[in-house]
Amino acid sequence: MTNQSAARRPGIVRRTYRAALWRVRNRLLLTSFLFGVVPLVLIAVLLSQGVQIVLGQFASAVVRQAIDHAELTGRLSQQLYENTPGEKYATLFCSLYDDRTGRLAYTNAGHLPPLLIREARTVPFETSGMVVGLLPMFSYEQQIVQLQDGDLLAIFSDGVTEAENAAGEQFEATRLGDLLQQHSQLPLDDLIKMVTEQLTRWIHHPDTRDDITIVLARKRAAPE
Repeated sequence: MTNQSAARRPGIVRRTYRAALWRVRNRLLLTSFLFGVVPLVLIAVLLSQGVQIVLGQFASAVVRQAIDHAELTGRLSQQLYENTPGEKYATLFCSLYDDRTGRLAYTNAGHLPPLLIREARTVPFETSGMVVGLLPMFSYEQQIVQLQDGDLLAIFSDGVTEAENAAGEQFEATRLGDLLQQHSQLPLDDLIKMVTEQLTRWIHHPDTRDDITIVLARKRAAPE
């Protein structure tokens, strides 16, 4: 699994994107955050205290299947709700992957739907749920996708899809999906580099671009 975030100049950051991984034996927990309207100073506090504490406490429980990630998402949402002003929120994609079965269980809280590339076509994910931190004691649901050998999964920030060219056209998820389909057999590092180069050429005003982050993962054959 590979991720890359384009470098940004101080003073132009509008959103902050974070991805975190935990692994226990054959299970991998992936969480991806996009803080769209939470102040950066407050984000730092939450990541180092509230949210980070909750993640640390419950991530291992999730991968041991003591609790599910839908419950984890609810607890993270409650932490944000209790520690931010009422109009503040964040998006979250939280998933648990079992590499013995190829089963990817996920909860999407307002995040852009990931792209799943399978045999040169895009398999849609379920639509997003409520963002985290906006409502108290909110319950989330999980969805399940069965991955197949060779499947390519892309999770990304809106800085990728909303990047604009000189004509004001956005890069959009469709263009990203087409690009990943055409080059899906490349090694992940090469694929990340290719997407980043395409985005760099697409963006007309580099100084005004948003956070650009993409996480790629490819399904391997199940271990024997």
